[in-house]
Amino acid sequence: MQEISAYTLIKEKLQAIPNLRHKGILFEKISKQFLQEHDSANEYESIDLWYDWKLRGNERDKGIDIVITTFKQRIHRCAMQIPSK
Repeated sequence: MQEISAYTLIKEKLQAIPNLRHKGILFEKISKQFLQEHDSANEYESIDLWYDWKLRGNERDKGIDIVITTFKQRIHRCAMQIPSK
């Protein structure tokens, strides 16, 4: 049996989704999961998708996909846009 890499499997699954919006949402969720499981994940207080971020308020989509809050003495946030190509 041939082994398949996680990257190849994810890429194939994403390419099979015809709807670009659904593809983007799934890619954002996969990216968040990767960041949470990565070796540096203990440096983050939280990793939130834009629409799940509690400080977003009523703000609409601004092109931000993920907001990372770190454990620094002062709050540091990093807003990320993840290209899905």
